Amino acid sequence: MNSIYSTFGIYRITNTVNGKSYIGKTGMNFGDRWDCHRAQLNGGHHDNPHLQKAWNKYGKEAFEFCVVEVVTDV
Repeated sequence: MNSIYSTFGIYRITNTVNGKSYIGKTGMNFGDRWDCHRAQLNGGHHDNPHLQKAWNKYGKEAFEFCVVEVVTDV
């Protein structure tokens, strides 16, 4: 299995409390993208207000990052 720091494609951030998900795609590696999301969410300035509100309400422990599909050919 490839490291999330060496692959890219489609990913999902899931709120494990209410089951709601954010789906995204990235051309940067998954690990760096997840790091960017967490930095924005922790700073209170994520572009998606629904995700930000849920992060503020449930806390970082309630979210998990999952690779949906690895893209190998652009």
